[in-house]
Amino acid sequence: MKYFKKLADHLPVQPLLDILDAHPDWWEEMTLRQSYAGSAHHSTKSIILMGTQEKHDLNKIFDDCTTEPYPHMQECFHALLPIVHAMQHACPGVHGLGRIIIARLPRDTRVDWHVDEGKYAESTHRLHVALRTNQWCEMAVEKGIELETQHFSTGELWWFNHRESHAFSNTGTTERIHLILDVKGIV
Repeated sequence: MKYFKKLADHLPVQPLLDILDAHPDWWEEMTLRQSYAGSAHHSTKSIILMGTQEKHDLNKIFDDCTTEPYPHMQECFHALLPIVHAMQHACPGVHGLGRIIIARLPRDTRVDWHVDEGKYAESTHRLHVALRTNQWCEMAVEKGIELETQHFSTGELWWFNHRESHAFSNTGTTERIHLILDVKGIV
């Protein structure tokens, strides 16, 4: 595999899922990621735990390399800690965290083909932890005539090349929820 790398498995995701299940209203609070015109993420709902200081101007968000905790980080901190420790163990070259996003992709939907761009994307690596999934959830990365696809099982930590064209699909009957960790350093 050229565009995906499995870094760890059996991560303790249930405590974070329990918090998310107890707070369904959180999914409706911040909608910019999926609601701007032309968003590849139009089918998703997101909870941002660490994000940019800039919250409204998309042109600035793509280049904003600062991060700060968002309101629900405090409630999720203790559930995130063992996941972040597992990531650090699997990736000893990582020296910093960037944005932390929880993304929900409902059943029978997709994230359209796109490339993560801007100074921020150039300065980070993107990791995904599958919190809840089904066998019909798949991610694809395409470069030229090359196409790689990958399913992420619950509790697995994956790196993928977010600077190449990529898309997600969930053709299953249940939702898919991933924890997205942007990291600085060597993965």
